[in-house]
Amino acid sequence: MTVVKSERLPNGATTAMLASEAEEGGDDEPGSSMDSNSNNIFMSQAEAKAIVALTDTHQLIAGEKWFLVDAKWWERFVKQTDTGSSVSSDSVGPIDNSAILVKEIDGSLTLKANMVEKLDYVLVPKEGYIKLKQVFGIFRPEHEMERGIIESGLFKKQMKVEVYPLTLRVALAHRETDAKLIVLSRAQTLADLVERVREALKSEHDKFKLYIHHSAAEDDMYEPIDVEQKGASSSLEDLLYPNQLIVLDELADDGTGHIPESRINKMNSRSVDKYL
Repeated sequence: MTVVKSERLPNGATTAMLASEAEEGGDDEPGSSMDSNSNNIFMSQAEAKAIVALTDTHQLIAGEKWFLVDAKWWERFVKQTDTGSSVSSDSVGPIDNSAILVKEIDGSLTLKANMVEKLDYVLVPKEGYIKLKQVFGIFRPEHEMERGIIESGLFKKQMKVEVYPLTLRVALAHRETDAKLIVLSRAQTLADLVERVREALKSEHDKFKLYIHHSAAEDDMYEPIDVEQKGASSSLEDLLYPNQLIVLDELADDGTGHIPESRINKMNSRSVDKYL
């Protein structure tokens, strides 16, 4: 298995730098300190540089978490690591991701489309991010953008930070205008999709069907997510795309639903194992 950011070195080297920084935090040069006359907090230059090195070289490891930080804020932090013996919270300010976020229909904040790493945002390993947050704080709690590491690729698996998780709209067939947003990792399964859709829509019906509503198509068709063949443990990576509308049709006892048969495109149904 290959790693997308192959230049990243083994985890131990930079982790040890931060660990030794914490151990050295005696009276001479603590990792961080507070000005007794203000709320200004200081991070030692050595610790700040260790965080920069960790971000540049940390290896992508399955199961670990990374955080997105606005590139301009990061540039300001890095610049301060080259001045003086410490970096103050006043000189850098709180982590502010306002410029890279957009408000969704449900009021939540998500990453803007087409953001570019190092140009718009920087990926910081959890270990370094926690230290940054402790000293500098965050402008608003909802600005925190945590991301996981997944294996991606149909034939050749690669480790990568999932910067854009799978954001989907979900709605009941008889109330499509009242859509909700759900966010799933592409590494999650079709079984997870079914569970999250039912949970978001508060559906307790025993009989139902799931569809992808292709409303932009000329024929405005519904593509069944057929619970039959492929397996509920199949990942979502190659089956769904961001912003698709997933429709749950609650069925009557006789099996009839709200979607007319004439609008169901059975030729392109997505198949999963029997799960319902």
